[in-house]
Amino acid sequence: MHTPPVRCTLFCMIVLNFTIAALNAAPSVVLDSLSGEAEVQRAGMTKWKPVKLNSRLFNNDVVRIAPDGYARLRWPDKCEVYMKGGTQLMVNIGPPTETEKLLNYATVFMGSVFFIIKKSIPLPRKENIQIYTPTTVISIRGTSFSLDVAPETGTTAIKVLCGTVRVSCIAKHVSAFVSAPYKSVVKKLTDPIVSTPMHDDEIDSLRIWIPADVVDREITMHLAEGKRNQMIISGRIDKKCVLTTFKNSSKYTGDWDLQHRLPAMLAERLHNVSSHCKVTVSDTLPQRSDDKGVKRGQQYIISGTVTFFDIVNHAEITVRADEYRERSIARVQIDLTLFDVTGDTEVLRTTVTGEYSGKKSNENSMNTIGKMAFDLENKEFAGSLLGVALSQALEQAVEKLSNAMFQ
Repeated sequence: MHTPPVRCTLFCMIVLNFTIAALNAAPSVVLDSLSGEAEVQRAGMTKWKPVKLNSRLFNNDVVRIAPDGYARLRWPDKCEVYMKGGTQLMVNIGPPTETEKLLNYATVFMGSVFFIIKKSIPLPRKENIQIYTPTTVISIRGTSFSLDVAPETGTTAIKVLCGTVRVSCIAKHVSAFVSAPYKSVVKKLTDPIVSTPMHDDEIDSLRIWIPADVVDREITMHLAEGKRNQMIISGRIDKKCVLTTFKNSSKYTGDWDLQHRLPAMLAERLHNVSSHCKVTVSDTLPQRSDDKGVKRGQQYIISGTVTFFDIVNHAEITVRADEYRERSIARVQIDLTLFDVTGDTEVLRTTVTGEYSGKKSNENSMNTIGKMAFDLENKEFAGSLLGVALSQALEQAVEKLSNAMFQ
């Protein structure tokens, strides 16, 4: 049977458009800095093709840099990877799953690479960033480090500038933690347990192919982290946190001052969880995520947006259609962001929700509850539909934020 040319053309156009749409939707890594030449071997292909600045790399794409070149890759979560000339790396980036927002991996076959993992991983989440070499697996919890992988043997040298990585020998199934400013070397059949301090000349050698200000910034962060940890251990410093004024994006337009009162309520509960957490409340909305924390010497900044704050009526009929019910449902929803100023990282982005229902009546209406004192210490408001829903949301917020700050 001969298919008419018009139908074939239309079919090809549909397939092409579908393919382009699928690629645009797929998670990718961007080659956002390039000096010299680079090539890419697309997933499932055997040929190498030139790759240009700002090109997108997808799952299982392999990129290699010319011996006299340099490059930088940027992941969707703002992780940065600097590649020295002669390096060959495979991008492994997967779609979101039920437990992880994005699965990030990379495989370094040969050469020298410097990783900056900006995003800290809160306690409830698993390690979702791993780096592979022929001999080693490196698990990351928010840090910066370099890898030097020998092309013939796969011997891997790890140098940590800031934070801690877990290094595992693939063949021996042995792991060890390496923290800044230490290094470790893993061969095919050697344990990564022994680590030694890095020397100044080794750090200086990184500045040859990594921007000096980037290296200096990571070292400064490591020194600041070490000083802060020492002061916390010695009891000379408390964790400091500022809650910015919340933004109200809900439909609530009543007399209650949600923007200032909600952060104050949350601050009080956070302080009750840990006496070592000094919480203050800002009286203005943040202009930048790091503005007020830097000026006031805070470690953490919490910002929030109220997305739902209301009581809605709901009617339902039983399955047998023999009873008609009307209920009032109070619902509170707040989007929260926790930012670590000292580490320049977004530690947590989450949504908390409280919901409580009761019989539809005048006492459960917004008109009645809205005239009460907006204070959870007030028994009348605390026992109302909206008061219970608000308490639930704040309890969730305290649990999630305290897990992230005090892990």
